[in-house]
Amino acid sequence: MKDHNDRALYGKLIDEKVVECSADEASVQFRDSDRTVRRTEYRTGHFISTIFLVINHGHASDLWFETMVFGEKGTDEIEMDGRRYATYEGAVVGHNEFVVHWNKKLNQTGVTVTSRTEIVIGGLTQTGRRKIEI
Repeated sequence: MKDHNDRALYGKLIDEKVVECSADEASVQFRDSDRTVRRTEYRTGHFISTIFLVINHGHASDLWFETMVFGEKGTDEIEMDGRRYATYEGAVVGHNEFVVHWNKKLNQTGVTVTSRTEIVIGGLTQTGRRKIEI
């Protein structure tokens, strides 16, 4: 399906590339897949999340990915910062820029996970995630 600018409205992620798809395929992608590109967590409870959106959020250009910074649960600092990107590669670069900024702001190093392999944290398996120290 296309928008009024003849750009893809729905997409699925295949090998880190966005491929146009139907609304039905998009709903399955949205519901059943891990759309996480990167997630960085801090001891304070803050976290940075970069995901594939499935729906193109761009008006003048494609925006398929989003990074958001969230504050501690139970505080007024829920959504603290964010940015959208056209490509997977741009989303990874953008996420890493947020990590560098928030490491300094929070005066600590976060732990980043991706949706690529399986790791064990504290005895619990988190399927589809790989731990990366930044």
